[in-house]
Amino acid sequence: MMPGRAVAPPGAGSLAPGIELAPDQVRALIDKSPSGWNQFARALQDSLQPALAAIDKKDPQALFEAGDKIDEVCESCHQVFWYPSRAHRLQASASAPASAPAR
Repeated sequence: MMPGRAVAPPGAGSLAPGIELAPDQVRALIDKSPSGWNQFARALQDSLQPALAAIDKKDPQALFEAGDKIDEVCESCHQVFWYPSRAHRLQASASAPASAPAR
């Protein structure tokens, strides 16, 4: 949530080109929607609280269940900021003209 923070070390590229975006592309999407990025970051923080509580209680089942929520939050963010097909659809819909009302 720190403005301008790098998403990867300088010179790093995509570990899976075509499957995930390059760091500079991710950064560009974050810069286009910082409020959306911050919402996902807060959701991740919130999803971690039950995991921390489960660790403190030494409750493996609760930790396992918390992990499901963490994974769900991460994947939701990745769908918007990490995967090129989803990001491309978002960019296309943002630049598409509004369609005329149906008659």
